[in-house]
Amino acid sequence: MAMCAFRGTRKECVVFMKYQVNAYTTKFFKKDLNEDSILVNDCVISDGYFQKMCDLDEFTYAVCDGVSGSDKGYYASAYVLQSIVNNDYSSKDEFKHLLYDINHNFHEVGQRINSYDLSTTFAGIYFNEQMNFFAVGDSRIYKV
Repeated sequence: MAMCAFRGTRKECVVFMKYQVNAYTTKFFKKDLNEDSILVNDCVISDGYFQKMCDLDEFTYAVCDGVSGSDKGYYASAYVLQSIVNNDYSSKDEFKHLLYDINHNFHEVGQRINSYDLSTTFAGIYFNEQMNFFAVGDSRIYKV
């Protein structure tokens, strides 16, 4: 959705883009827990429906698919996305290094929660002046 705002008495049009984001995740009917999580800017959704109008100037979207064969896939997926929310980044390189740091800390986090099989995939988009795509594991991002 494009919107036009007028400043002052001059008819100078400043166009800014807004878009609607809808996200939904829930457990598979054969599972006790939902092991997937979704990130929309600063919101982590681990179960249910989410809808929000967002600005187009900068955004981060990601999906983590907790590996169902691990004992805490649900924790791993939420941990990765919450770690992104809890840290600052303002460039592609900073975002990439943040992902490396999260991956590096996985072993320590697993020990703290008594899990030696903490696993999740990651697929995300970070936009700040240009579109940046990141994927870890077998999750993919498709351009349609």
